Amino acid sequence: MTEEQSSIRAVAPKETKLIKVNQIEVGFRSRKELGNLRELAESIKTKGLINPITVKETADSVGYYLLAGDRRLRACKLLELTEVMCNVYPADLSQLEKDLIELCENIDRQNMTDEEELELTKRIHNTLQKLHGKKKGGRHQEGHSAADTAKILGRSATSISRDLKLAEAMEVIPELRKCKNRHEAEKVLKGLVKEHKRHEAAKMIDSERADTPEGKIKKALADSFIVGDFFEGVKNVPDSSVDLVEVDTPYAINLDSQKKARDGQNLKVYNEWSAKDFKSKVARVASECYRAMTEDSWLIWWFAWEPWFEVVYQVLIDAGFAGNRIPGIWIKPTGQCNHPDIYMASSAEPFFYMRKGNPTIERQGRANHFQFRPVSPEKKVHATEKPIELMCDIYSTFVGPGRRIMIPFLGSGNGIIAAHTVKCSAFGWDNSIEHKDGFIVNIEEKI
Repeated sequence: MTEEQSSIRAVAPKETKLIKVNQIEVGFRSRKELGNLRELAESIKTKGLINPITVKETADSVGYYLLAGDRRLRACKLLELTEVMCNVYPADLSQLEKDLIELCENIDRQNMTDEEELELTKRIHNTLQKLHGKKKGGRHQEGHSAADTAKILGRSATSISRDLKLAEAMEVIPELRKCKNRHEAEKVLKGLVKEHKRHEAAKMIDSERADTPEGKIKKALADSFIVGDFFEGVKNVPDSSVDLVEVDTPYAINLDSQKKARDGQNLKVYNEWSAKDFKSKVARVASECYRAMTEDSWLIWWFAWEPWFEVVYQVLIDAGFAGNRIPGIWIKPTGQCNHPDIYMASSAEPFFYMRKGNPTIERQGRANHFQFRPVSPEKKVHATEKPIELMCDIYSTFVGPGRRIMIPFLGSGNGIIAAHTVKCSAFGWDNSIEHKDGFIVNIEEKI
């Protein structure tokens, strides 16, 4: 047995006692990031030192070396405490044992989950309010407030208020309990609140819309957004009745795993197709679009580069459309990447532009790239929403004013607004009433 192996013992503290702060020698520390010491000091001042500092005796027994608890010791020094409670180990610890004690104290502790911490914070706050009543008015009034709870816990009043609201929301919204952490839950809650406000705003707009020429136009646009399934709704579209179709199918790329809760987007209303069904559904959509399109008309079809480029192209050719493999491209100023260690960020989205019959491009000679900023996350109605300006540019490239556009999967409904902007008409379907609520609010703001 080596010397180091023989030095690993089941060593326990000799005793726990008060020790003068100036008797503890800190020495080399493995932990470099100490965090917010003043916040910790405030917590110790309010609640006391809950976990003793860990030290070992010096060989001459006149002082102590710090083993674990550097943050707590520094916070106690900030408070100008002269003595601290310590777990005291014997002087004959090997270096390996000292390192193990320091490491284990920092990794063996099992922190509460965010949900557990939020629930306990709420319970403490509610208990204190039952004891002292709710504070009404300024800080000098009687009673207990979130700011008082924050002071007791050594935290900011803003963070406590936020946590209390989130804890209350978790009681009534089970979806929040499924989030990985507090940050994700806050984003999902923000998205749900946004949806509720949009729904209320949409109801008010619908009920208060004036019977004026402008009001009638906005109502007609709202009615063009049909809440329902494309495959059912398209059965009522006559043959050879639309001049351009713009298709942005639900992607089969595990979008929820890539964008979940990002920017507060609620992806429960985004019904992504499975990879297994994707090709057959694309074929059904292509067939219905071909039937509904006039003899000389254009098809715009968005797709994911990987893995659907060749699949989508071949399905469109099989459906009777003509075109080549060089797509139109939406170029964004910045890109996104889930694996920056092995991939460059993608800053472009492609679409095939295919022909039925022999139509001609309205803006002949235009380059195949369209450079526009994406919709900012806080303004998004739909997870994959495209900017109105982009759609205006694309529509006006292929067709002139007065043409009729069909949009099988509306999403945010921005295509309808873009069509109106370039003096065309458009209609389409989406399964989500939440998306239509956002669309109605957008009509009021942008038309």
